[in-house]
Amino acid sequence: MDQEYRNYVESGNLAAAQRMVDDEASRHGFSHEVFRSNETLVHVFDTVSRSAWFTENHEDALDYGDGPVSRYFLKSDNFASLDNPTIRHRLSDLVRPEDFDDLCGVTYAMAAIREQLLPEFLGVRTESYGMGEKIDHFNPFHPHLIRSAEAVVYDDRGELVPLSHRFPPGSSDIRGLTPSVLFTPEPLPNPSLAPSRRSLARSK
Repeated sequence: MDQEYRNYVESGNLAAAQRMVDDEASRHGFSHEVFRSNETLVHVFDTVSRSAWFTENHEDALDYGDGPVSRYFLKSDNFASLDNPTIRHRLSDLVRPEDFDDLCGVTYAMAAIREQLLPEFLGVRTESYGMGEKIDHFNPFHPHLIRSAEAVVYDDRGELVPLSHRFPPGSSDIRGLTPSVLFTPEPLPNPSLAPSRRSLARSK
């Protein structure tokens, strides 16, 4: 598998390499495609002291920040819906009713929300509407639920990360990596990861 993947990358057949990455992601349970923009390079998302929103809509991800949009995979099977009245009631001491429809308002309370909902839930999701289209947003509570969906990623030495090392269990690095084989980087500091007000103007 790794050699076939490397052959595709080195020959420039990134479409075939991408298919292999997508299939391997699905095999490991990373089956939810999402997007976000980052103003700086992020290998490890800080989901404890900060938060990281992702969206299913590529165009909406442009409003998350000034950087380029990247594609990711999430494990989002057990996320609490902030549109669920039961969940809203449970979080009513943390979020004002009018702020549930404001991603920034929810983001400010995310550390407390995380503490309240873990370990029953592994993240939260909510809906907004842009140009009449429903858009789902996702905020995972653990970085190991996030993986890069790019066809090619490199470790800190500039070496191609083998496909078999892209989705190891428990890794917080979006590139995957296997600590016993590849160099493990220190987590990078994140900027504020809340969506911009321009994005929120389209919220329901």
